[in-house]
Amino acid sequence: MEDLGISNGRREIKIENGLESSEIVLPILDYKYVVVRDSENNILNSYTAENHQLAIVVPDGFNDVISIGFEEPGLWRFAEIISLLVLVFIIIVYISKGIKGKRNDTKAF
Repeated sequence: MEDLGISNGRREIKIENGLESSEIVLPILDYKYVVVRDSENNILNSYTAENHQLAIVVPDGFNDVISIGFEEPGLWRFAEIISLLVLVFIIIVYISKGIKGKRNDTKAF
């Protein structure tokens, strides 16, 4: 096992496994949306070991680079879009009220 560092926000580790499947416990905290992928973008089995560390089930004969990273669910993107639309709406309302307020002030003179 060789740590290749971080690339594109994901930890990369090279793993060379023998003839038997094995389990590797990594010093990385396991959260709900932490996903382990191989170089072909296939998801590897993982689970939470003791002390909430990430454990990976490595199949026999596995010789590849894995990447570990947080992948937010699609619902989060939807919520971000809604938040952005609300922000744009608030800005438009604020600007339009400011313009109407200035028009009313000029008519009074």
